[in-house]
Amino acid sequence: MITNIQINNFKSLVDINLPLEGLNVITGINGMGKSSLIQCLLLLRQAYVPNGIGRGVSLKGELTGNLGNFNDVLFRNAQEDTISFR
Repeated sequence: MITNIQINNFKSLVDINLPLEGLNVITGINGMGKSSLIQCLLLLRQAYVPNGIGRGVSLKGELTGNLGNFNDVLFRNAQEDTISFR
């Protein structure tokens, strides 16, 4: 089970550290990053292919649809051109 996720510079998620439990409820007003969090998790799941990490992560796929290109998912005011998930 995933117990913690850290996301940096993905869409509206600048720098978050989110502890997770057995059941998590995501709520909030519009534009606060709920969909971006779900897209991040779907992107990670979509990217998981045994022995396939060397191919990179595709922003187009069955689970995520078409997220566009790198600049579309990079936080607008990012200090560096890096997106990270941990």
